[in-house]
Amino acid sequence: SPDGLVRLAGVTLIDRDGRTLAADISCSLPPGATLHVSGELGLGKAALVQAVAGLWPWGRGTIMLPPGAFGTAVPQKLHLTEGSLRAILETGKAVPEAQLESALRRYGLSGLAPLLDESRDWDKELATGDRQRLALARAELERPDVVLLDEATSAFDTDAALELLTELRAARPDAIIIAFG
Repeated sequence: SPDGLVRLAGVTLIDRDGRTLAADISCSLPPGATLHVSGELGLGKAALVQAVAGLWPWGRGTIMLPPGAFGTAVPQKLHLTEGSLRAILETGKAVPEAQLESALRRYGLSGLAPLLDESRDWDKELATGDRQRLALARAELERPDVVLLDEATSAFDTDAALELLTELRAARPDAIIIAFG
């Protein structure tokens, strides 16, 4: 998208058997926009997440992202490997300790800051809600231009979920956020 927008034009998604999952979706999202896509189970939300990420091959229409845009997807269930929280949060690039601690604090995980370098099986140690908080902190630290939230706050009630999304928006004011749920 040469104008810096996320654009969906006439997007129709089908499954492998040719059944329509979502039909004729069109929208334009400028930097700083937030879109919430909701619907009942089985209405193609997961396929739309994958299509925007470039991973759903079945359908027609056009999906355009800003040139050079970096995007990240935040899943409902973040699966963590054994290792340190620092490695989970840094995703391959060094981040100053103060930024790591700030992100943990912002998403209600300040109690984990002293454990940044402890190697543990975090998948077993953290509850679903804490894994979702950690995934949001990691998304913030990655500094993406486009954030796809795939039911990323499903473990929380509406008020708590909105509070977490407000924190993400404050940390990434120019990111385009598309929340599916």
